[in-house]
Amino acid sequence: MDVARGIAVFLLAWVHSVWIYWQPGQQTGELAALCIEFLGKNTAAFLLLMGLSLALARPKKPIQHLWRGLGLLALGYGMNILKFWVPIEVFGTMPAEFVAAYGWTLPLTSSEMATLVLLGDILQLVGLSLWVFALIQWRTERPWVYLLLALVIALVSSELRGLSLGVPVMDYGLDLLFAEGYNVYFPLFPWAVPIFVGFYLGAKFRQNETSSQDREAALYRQGLKLGAGLIFVGGGLCWYDAKYHMGDFFHTGPGGILLLSGLNLPILWALNLWVKRHVNAWWVRGLSYLSCHVTAFYVIQWVLIYWFMAFFGYHQQNTVNTLMIGGFMFVLTLIVLRLWLMLKDFGVQRLGVSSIPAVKS
Repeated sequence: MDVARGIAVFLLAWVHSVWIYWQPGQQTGELAALCIEFLGKNTAAFLLLMGLSLALARPKKPIQHLWRGLGLLALGYGMNILKFWVPIEVFGTMPAEFVAAYGWTLPLTSSEMATLVLLGDILQLVGLSLWVFALIQWRTERPWVYLLLALVIALVSSELRGLSLGVPVMDYGLDLLFAEGYNVYFPLFPWAVPIFVGFYLGAKFRQNETSSQDREAALYRQGLKLGAGLIFVGGGLCWYDAKYHMGDFFHTGPGGILLLSGLNLPILWALNLWVKRHVNAWWVRGLSYLSCHVTAFYVIQWVLIYWFMAFFGYHQQNTVNTLMIGGFMFVLTLIVLRLWLMLKDFGVQRLGVSSIPAVKS
């Protein structure tokens, strides 16, 4: 699981560089950029692994999940401030082309700036999912409840999309749940589905009282079977009505979210067989390091990519330049991450602690 998540983290800087810097329609190397952009659409992999990790980690009380969810929400909005407000209001370096993509012009109004700062993304989704998880945990920890919840969320998402009460504050809260616009890229409905699918599998693993190796084999076998079922059902629904069931990816329908959730489970099964033969390899350790710091890496690379629009522009680069910029962003993110961890260790030591365990974000 660490290797799978590490691979996803490794690709982040290239995927987001393509989204921000690449000028679509470049003839040379266009296939490479499109492939990277396609890989970036596998957000469900992150979310599925999050659910699995949550179930397999040391048990926590519901109140701990509530506080963790609140912290992720705060981190998400803090990241938005760094991504948008700082380059616009402090540096004054945000390209006009980026603002024009929203149909706006500089300087932004307070309402337009608020839209950017309140943008809903992965961190908001995960924070809200932890709240839902905590509420369920108060009542029951039966694995089938999480799978049932995932199916219910998938089925009702499209029908509830765009729900509005006409009250701005309440409508923003509803958008975090059921958004149909791009003020929220990953609404809870349907993107909580892979999280709860992953938690279902992890909870089944914890219930299994056989030996460790047998439990591990059973986990991936169950994932393979569940994945096949989700692919069959989700793929069939998308074939029947692609417009309704797949949507525009960010606001996918029932079939789309079931298909995306299912596709990752056979990949995880196959990856497990491969990694078991190379468990001590350097690349396994490297990808595991990225996995351990997924949240910090995600935030740092997004902020750097937006800040460096001052130099590289918005949708201005050809394919080769974009891929080189992606590599530069990956290395720069690792450097900033390492500096951050060193400063964090130094701060703890100044408080009188001689050593601390590995920091896992």
